[in-house]
Formats: sequence, C-alpha cells, structure tokens
Amino acid sequence: MSEPLLHDILLLYLYNETDLSETHTAQSAIDSDPLIAGEFRELAHTASGLDRLLIPAPKACLNAVLNYARATAS
Repeated sequence: MSEPLLHDILLLYLYNETDLSETHTAQSAIDSDPLIAGEFRELAHTASGLDRLLIPAPKACLNAVLNYARATAS
C-alpha cells in the first residue's frame, strides 16, 4: 500500500471514520510495523494537541450559519 494512502487511512482510523476493511488494514499495519505504529502515535498526539487548541466560534458566526440553514431548509 502506498504511503500517502496508508497515511489517509490512519487519519480516518484515528477519528473512527473507517469502514471494516480500512479498520482491518490500519490495525494490521499498526500491529505489524513499528514505524507505522510510531506514526500513528504521533498522529494521535498531534490530534490531541489540536483538540486542546480549539476555540469557540464567535457568536456572530454561529448565528450566520444558523440563519443560513434556516433560510435554505425546505
């Protein structure tokens, strides 16, 4: 499997967005290759840091999105 494709699957796996086949591929790769396991740990650590950096959207942005949703819902 190509490295970019595996990287994409690892990201999807990290966020529980893989189908059964991709889940098996990711877990097998993590279990069998220490380099891939390390990459996955690094991705998980980075994602955890990003989650801590999240800031709430300004109220005006939220209202704009909600108003747009209401206006286009039908």
